[in-house]
Amino acid sequence: MNLRHIEIFHAVYVNGSVSGAARALNVSQPSVSKMLRHAESLLGFQLFQRASGRLVPTEDAHTLFSEVAEIQDRVYALREAGRNLRRGSGGMLRISALPSLALSALPTAVSQFLRTHD
Repeated sequence: MNLRHIEIFHAVYVNGSVSGAARALNVSQPSVSKMLRHAESLLGFQLFQRASGRLVPTEDAHTLFSEVAEIQDRVYALREAGRNLRRGSGGMLRISALPSLALSALPTAVSQFLRTHD
């Protein structure tokens, strides 16, 4: 499976239908159906059963989804990191503080920092 297959599978699983996945991904229903069939062909098993106009994930799909969800989360984080780098806001700030400051002064300081640097 390539990244597009993973994206299609995730969208169908989350939205419960090909039409919902197509809307979420801003693509046509036939292209989602075609990619889903291709993914199933590559995997060698069916991912969804049709029931009352909806797609119901198979047990194999449930098993696969946890892995796919992790990949989707990582892809989202990668895209976000790219946007941050493009905007010049990709750095990391680590803060250490005494417990008394962490509850009193630190929230205000962090809030002020974020307003200034966001």
